[in-house]
Amino acid sequence: MIASCVVPIADIAIKQNTLLVTRIALQSEMRYALECIVQDFTYAKKFDITDDTLTIITDLYIDKDRKEEKKTIYRIDNTKGICRLTCDFQPMTGESKMCNSTITGLTFKRISAKSIFIEICASDKDKKVFLKLHTVATALNIFNENSL
Repeated sequence: MIASCVVPIADIAIKQNTLLVTRIALQSEMRYALECIVQDFTYAKKFDITDDTLTIITDLYIDKDRKEEKKTIYRIDNTKGICRLTCDFQPMTGESKMCNSTITGLTFKRISAKSIFIEICASDKDKKVFLKLHTVATALNIFNENSL
């Protein structure tokens, strides 16, 4: 009789724990992606937004006397059957062992000459976990409105 009461409670606890771990893994993956975008954008000297793609131009210092422009591209890639956020065509999301994440939305909007709004929507459809994160990033090196 006691076992018949404990087993359903344990089953519910295990399912809730699995959902919590999935939500944390998905949130961690999305936060990492946002932090990378914000960090790169902070040092942008030019940027361009088209659809769900953000292109950032920064200075790359080879040595103290020589610098070159570095282009970083953030976009969604769904060539392998899962929508992932990529940075320079390398996956940033969708690699977690804890959740089967897919990007359901990626939005970049220009707020001003130096600031953009970033929103990432993701889900783990197997476990029915959905998440939306957003932030604003400001570039420190843009002194007038630049576009690529």
